[in-house]
Amino acid sequence: MPQASYIYANARVGVAQTRLLTPERVERMTEAKDASEALKVLQEAGYGGNREVKSAFDFQQLIDDELKKAYDFIYEITPDKDLTDLFLVPFDFHNVKALVKGRLLSEEDDDTLLYPVGTVPYDRLKAGVRDRDYRSLPGHLAELLEALDQMLAGRVDPQALDTFVDRAMYRYIIGVLDSPDFGKHLKNAPFVSEYYRAQCDLANVITFLRAKKAGLSREEFAALMMPEQDIGKARLLEAFEQPLETAARHIGADSLNPLISQGIEEYMKTGSTARMERLRDDYLFGLVMTGRHDIFKIGPVIGYLLAREQEARAVRLIMTAKLNHIPGDVVRERLRELYV
Repeated sequence: MPQASYIYANARVGVAQTRLLTPERVERMTEAKDASEALKVLQEAGYGGNREVKSAFDFQQLIDDELKKAYDFIYEITPDKDLTDLFLVPFDFHNVKALVKGRLLSEEDDDTLLYPVGTVPYDRLKAGVRDRDYRSLPGHLAELLEALDQMLAGRVDPQALDTFVDRAMYRYIIGVLDSPDFGKHLKNAPFVSEYYRAQCDLANVITFLRAKKAGLSREEFAALMMPEQDIGKARLLEAFEQPLETAARHIGADSLNPLISQGIEEYMKTGSTARMERLRDDYLFGLVMTGRHDIFKIGPVIGYLLAREQEARAVRLIMTAKLNHIPGDVVRERLRELYV
């Protein structure tokens, strides 16, 4: 059960961190000649515990096991379940997307598309979506699913569904952060509010670039935007009418200016948002890193939680690249910073 002591929780985290994949181990996986060799490096590190997989194609099973174990551990030690749950919420919304799309397409359940973690057990979520009975789900998810039923009316529009769910997720998270009762939680993690507000703003900047590339209209771009935070909607729409060369200056946002300028500059060279996405992820991870050594607050617990997610993304990226014969240099460019 959750613990009341930050010192106890952070001591446990300190031990657990020693079992994270090191940059050296990740580099060995990147340099591996094929997926089977990369999988061997991963298993030598104890990733996935005692799980045996038949082939490299089954690597997702190892990731799922590690994520489930990590979140069970966080639940066991967290001194502030409400705060750590806020970092599980995105998994709930991802699972809603996957389950609703599967239902609309009349596809059999594919658990490989679902995360085994979240604030709601995904078996309960699966049953609710399948039966269109949302009474056992939290109110914000029940309302979302009812709204999706009305919006989609049997039609499959993946982009509309994704945008609708993502917007609902950010509204829910920002609403929690802004609620008067939640202020006491943020005293022990002041970076959390900035983390999610910056994430929301940067999601809009990345959508801005993709919309420009796709030749969308100003109105079509506006329909894809997430709730505005430090970068206002009007500012983004004004920038959308300007050449990319001056877009960064129009978009603004003091703390994000260097990142946005660099990301747009890279985009103009490559036509890809990959660099912007990496800059975003590293920036957000840097916010979490500011509290990693404060044993009297929850920063180390949240840092470890996000480190396991970052580790899982790195493993997924490398294994997918190896299975598709993508060069190591491409993988290195897309790898994010690790917590260790």
